[in-house]
Amino acid sequence: MPKFISTEASLYNGISQQSPELRLPSQVKDINNANLTLARGVEIRPPVEILLEESGEFSADSLVHPIKYTDDLSYLLVIAGDGSTATSKVYDTDGVAYPIIYQDAAAQTYLETPQSGGSFVPTQACQLASVLDYTFVCNKNVTPAMSSTSLPALVEEGYIWIKNGVQQVTRDIVVNGTNINHAKQSTNDSEVIVNYFVANMPAGFTATKISNAVLKIVKNDGAAFTLTASDSYSDTTMAASRSDGCKIDDLPPVAGTDAIMKIVPEENVDAAYFLQYNEDTKSWFEVSAPGEPAEIDNTTMPHAFIRKVDDGSGTVTGTPNQVYFNLERIDYNARESGSNDNNTLPSFIGKKITDSFFFKNRLGFIAEDNVILSATDDLFRFFPTTVKEVLDDDPIDVAISSTSNVELSHVAPFPESLILVGDTEQFTLGSGGKAFTPENVVLDPTTSYSAANDVPPVTVGSTLYFAAPQSSYAAIREYSVQPDTLVTDAADITAHVPRLVPNTLKQLISENNLEYIFCINDEENDTSGNEMYVYKFYWQGNEKVQSAWIRWTFWFNPLGGLTFDGSLYLLGTETTDTTTRTVLVKLNLSDKPPIVNDGLGKPYKSTRPNIDRISNNNNVAVDNGNTITLEVTLDQYNYVDISNTTVAVVDRIVGTKYMYKSRYTEGGKYYFILEKPSELQFTATAYDNLVLGSYTLGSDADLSAIADTFPITFPLTLY
Repeated sequence: MPKFISTEASLYNGISQQSPELRLPSQVKDINNANLTLARGVEIRPPVEILLEESGEFSADSLVHPIKYTDDLSYLLVIAGDGSTATSKVYDTDGVAYPIIYQDAAAQTYLETPQSGGSFVPTQACQLASVLDYTFVCNKNVTPAMSSTSLPALVEEGYIWIKNGVQQVTRDIVVNGTNINHAKQSTNDSEVIVNYFVANMPAGFTATKISNAVLKIVKNDGAAFTLTASDSYSDTTMAASRSDGCKIDDLPPVAGTDAIMKIVPEENVDAAYFLQYNEDTKSWFEVSAPGEPAEIDNTTMPHAFIRKVDDGSGTVTGTPNQVYFNLERIDYNARESGSNDNNTLPSFIGKKITDSFFFKNRLGFIAEDNVILSATDDLFRFFPTTVKEVLDDDPIDVAISSTSNVELSHVAPFPESLILVGDTEQFTLGSGGKAFTPENVVLDPTTSYSAANDVPPVTVGSTLYFAAPQSSYAAIREYSVQPDTLVTDAADITAHVPRLVPNTLKQLISENNLEYIFCINDEENDTSGNEMYVYKFYWQGNEKVQSAWIRWTFWFNPLGGLTFDGSLYLLGTETTDTTTRTVLVKLNLSDKPPIVNDGLGKPYKSTRPNIDRISNNNNVAVDNGNTITLEVTLDQYNYVDISNTTVAVVDRIVGTKYMYKSRYTEGGKYYFILEKPSELQFTATAYDNLVLGSYTLGSDADLSAIADTFPITFPLTLY
């Protein structure tokens, strides 16, 4: 059909890759470096403020994780991938870098464990989550395990407890088949009876008086033996117990130091458990089964980055009072009761942990098809303290139920439920409005969509956004969570731009208050690698009145970032013909700051590192209308003679770009004159292939003929 021009200028719904007939009046084929608002229509995207530039490069597969430490302090933690010349470190939102210190070589080994037979790829190997003062890192290439050291084996010993010394009662104990008889006597002193049995042990056995009513019997070679007790008073005056199995009613009131007894339950449906005697409190308490491992091997479990401050001597970092982030092992609680039969190992043992989270005062992990949460207010305890009953604060360990083979990759906590994102299905875990306890937990399937394993989802209000790979491109799905924890749908918000977002995403960043989703690509140093895909939306009640996709292009390759206090912070790598740098930049997403004019002009900043560091000059560029005069260094002055690269600066306040025109010297100083390029002016939109930013209105459009027709300027190309 013939191309046509409309006077619609708002364009607040951004890019649409649909045919012209299907596009909304507020959509275009492509739009770059714009900011779209309902109130003001199309604006130039926020200008970039460079916070940090330093030598070294992070490879494209380096992992960037945001840490919201306090209400006024946030950080970007970077784990360097193979091929990086920069080392792993942490940056704050002022552009200050802080070192990462490892507890020891084993901690660094856990972090950087590669795939079997492969290389270390942080974006695929590591998953990070910030919980309170900890930033947990899970390496998916490490399989959690129990300690290789088991508890000491059960000591073979027996006890005879004289419950009462009733007179004229015959008492017999049989030790490994040998009967010891205590004849009827007129005394009712239990100590006399104990002393008799101690003195009459058969050969190969030793008896020790523990108290006036209890004696302990052991076989001298430490082997097991049999022990029974009977009397002529209906077997009620004595009780015999063996460490390898006794009834709770036969448990002696005192025992040897740290003695452990296996308690055999009265009902077959109950499992045996173990009690240990405490000499100080004169009481028995539950313990873990002897001969089995009770401790989790913390070298195989998620570690944590913890913010610390060095002492006044710089003992750790070499710099006094230096802030640093320490990667430490966590001391996970050992099993305190039961055995592998009745206090089973957490489901993450033997499986790879793929995500961590915090929910209802519990630390949680997901491992393949299991969700495991710690005890309430006891983040590192994943075993119940007792096997005799289920307590409300006990750990929670549940598995998803599905007819297909689903592996969970990410968890998103909401106030009343968890959203579990699997590679092919999604689930919710909650308690149906009841207290969140092991007895009340409910896990239900909700939707069946593919999800990217290496791209953590983000939340905005009651909505979850996650990436779904689709051949060469990715879909972004909007997963709506209702107050009753039921999910209505996971709509594809990229349905009208199916070939825009590549399937090489590595991070989604959300800005909840201003309603943005930023998509960071995993490509390196090419056109697509320098692009970021922006989703701008707005809800009016239950109606979404804006659903806009835009491309933002930079001179550097974004690796990751965070939003904080209304601004977007991006860490990236800039590469020129001569050098590679790491940059940290800030984009103010809220209203533009007021234009400040001190009579000398406005501040400017270099956005391409082509003339060394114009951005480091303290001189103010003087605004002469369509040109600016900028003082430069001698090296910068000479650079334009040896390079064919374009020199550009951008007004930091309003974002206008100026290009190099000429140079001159005066009074021993060196100056560039830079000129504002002429811009096509128009208010119209061609619904076929208008590209704002490159000013293309169609292959058969005569730009020069219509350039003077439309009076409004769209300066949408920035670096």
